[in-house]
Amino acid sequence: MVLAQRELFKKSITKADIVIIISSLVLSVLILTFSLNNHSPKDCVVEVNGKEIARYSLEQIQGEKTVEIDNEFGKNVIVIDNNGAKITQSSCPDGLEIKSGKITKSGQSLICLPNRLVVRLEGKDKSRVVSW
Repeated sequence: MVLAQRELFKKSITKADIVIIISSLVLSVLILTFSLNNHSPKDCVVEVNGKEIARYSLEQIQGEKTVEIDNEFGKNVIVIDNNGAKITQSSCPDGLEIKSGKITKSGQSLICLPNRLVVRLEGKDKSRVVSW
């Protein structure tokens, strides 16, 4: 039975099938490589109530930079390094932005609605959306 299945498999796959499979694999690797390079962040932008209040170049940050945002809406502490950003402290009741963890790709963002804070990463293309 197994021998018959092997013979059937050998007859059903052609050289054209092998070329298509190899081409698909090569194309997949190229697309993956391009998409990973395309989403490397360049800047960390901090906005409060829809207005940009700070922009940090991730390429120029050595180690970690701690930024405190304290205004009439609330208090947040942001830690930025050359790989991305995370919110470590917040005065809002749910703390979802802390639980979200670190953002590392262009287009990702951390949002604290009660404090009207948005922390987002921008790449060379200034994209705001990551699509997969």
